[in-house]
Amino acid sequence: MNNRLWGVVLAGCSLLACGQTSTTNSDTNSEDGGNVQLGPGSWDVTGVFSTGVVSAEPVQSYFCEKLEFALTVDRDTITVGHDGVMYAAPVQIVDGAYVATSLDLPMGSCNAERLLVDQLRLRGIDTNGDGEADELEGTSTLDQVRIVSGDTYRNAKLSIALKAVPDDSQPKLLRSGEKLLRSGEMINPLDRVSVSASEPVDASTQVRLTGTTTLPLVAAQGSERSPSGPVIAFYSSQILPLGGSWQIEAEGQDLAGHPLALDPASNRWSTLADPGVYTPDGFEGALSGVSGASETVSGYGSIPAISGAHSLWLEASSNLRVHLRRRGAEKKLHFMVRAFSTSKSSGSAYKTVRAGVLGGTQVVTLAYENPLSQARDATGEASLPWVGDAIEFDAELDDPGQDVLLSIDNSYCLDGFCRPSAWMIDDLTLQ
Repeated sequence: MNNRLWGVVLAGCSLLACGQTSTTNSDTNSEDGGNVQLGPGSWDVTGVFSTGVVSAEPVQSYFCEKLEFALTVDRDTITVGHDGVMYAAPVQIVDGAYVATSLDLPMGSCNAERLLVDQLRLRGIDTNGDGEADELEGTSTLDQVRIVSGDTYRNAKLSIALKAVPDDSQPKLLRSGEKLLRSGEMINPLDRVSVSASEPVDASTQVRLTGTTTLPLVAAQGSERSPSGPVIAFYSSQILPLGGSWQIEAEGQDLAGHPLALDPASNRWSTLADPGVYTPDGFEGALSGVSGASETVSGYGSIPAISGAHSLWLEASSNLRVHLRRRGAEKKLHFMVRAFSTSKSSGSAYKTVRAGVLGGTQVVTLAYENPLSQARDATGEASLPWVGDAIEFDAELDDPGQDVLLSIDNSYCLDGFCRPSAWMIDDLTLQ
C-alpha cells in the first residue's frame, strides 16, 4: 500500500477531500478549457442502468435500477466494494480520468452472474472552480450480462451511467453482507460468525467476539491483486459453544479514514441453547441431547425401525441438532438414515448434514448418495409413500475436544424441483 497515501488517510481524509493532489500519480483534464487535477482518493459511487430492453421489457423491471459502492484509487490499483463484496483491478490516471480495465462491479441486489466492465473511465469534474476534481462521471457498456431469474437466465447488453462524490460515509458492520446485525440473533455454532463491512476497510481493522469466550475474527483475504491490502469480510475460525452469548467489538476505518461504526444495541449474538448431551442408546430410551425432533417411532407404515425397536423420526419440515460427548479418543461420528418422501424423483431427499467439534475449526459436510436413488418400496402411507434404502453416514472428526454437534437442515430447493422428505435415523454413535 502506498505509505504516503495512507499517511493522509490516517489523518482522516482522502487526498482529494483535503484539497491535495499527488505529484507522482495525478493528471489533468483539459476538456472544455478546464484544467482539473485528479489524484488518488476515495469516492462514493452511484451507477444507474440507463439502457437495455429484453423482450420489449425494460431491464430495470427484472434486474435492478442502480448500483451503489465505494471506490478507492491508490497508485496503480482501483478497489471497489459494497456489503461484503470487493474487487480490485489495475488503474491509470490519464487526462484527468481514472481508467481501469477488466473491473468487476459489486452487484448489490442486481440478479446477475457477474458485472464485468472491460474498460471503465471516470472523468474528474471541477464543480466549484478550484481546479481539483470534486466529482467523477462516466458511462460504461457491459456487453454480455447474464441476468438470472430462478433457474432461467437471459443475456443483455447494458449501459451504466456512473457518478461519484468524495467519500463521506461511515462504514458499518453487516451480518454476512445481508443486513445490520440484529440484537439477540441465534446462530447454529456450525454456521460460524461471519460479518462484513459496508465498504472496504483498512487491513489493520480488528474485529472480535467478547462474552462467553473472547475470539478474534479472521479477516478474509483481500483481493487477488492486493492480498495484503483492504479487507471487507471477517469470520470466526473456531466453532462456538452452545448456549453462549457475545457481542462484536471492532476498531478500524475505511480507506478514506472514517471510523468503523458499531451500535452496541444491535451487535449481540447468541448460539442455540444446549439441549443437553445425548447418550447413544439407539433411541430406545427417553430422548435427551436432541432438539428439532421430539419423537421416536417403531416404524412408518410398512417400514420398521432401522435397528432395534425404535428409530428417531425427523419430520420433513424440521431441523435436527444432537449434542454428543466423547468418552475417549473417538474420531468418527456414525449414523444411519432412511428417507421418506411424497415423490420417487432423484431430488426428493436432499438435506444438509454437517458435524463438528465445539471449539474446533473443522466443519464436516457429509456427502451421500440420494437415499431415494436406491431401491424404492411403497410404505403403504399416502402422505409419504416412497422410501429409500437405509444408508450409512460417517464423519471423520480430527479436532480435539469433548463435545460434538450433529446438524441436519432442510436444503434450499427451487419450487417444484425437490420436495422435503422425512428421515428415520438410527445407530447414532461416536466411534
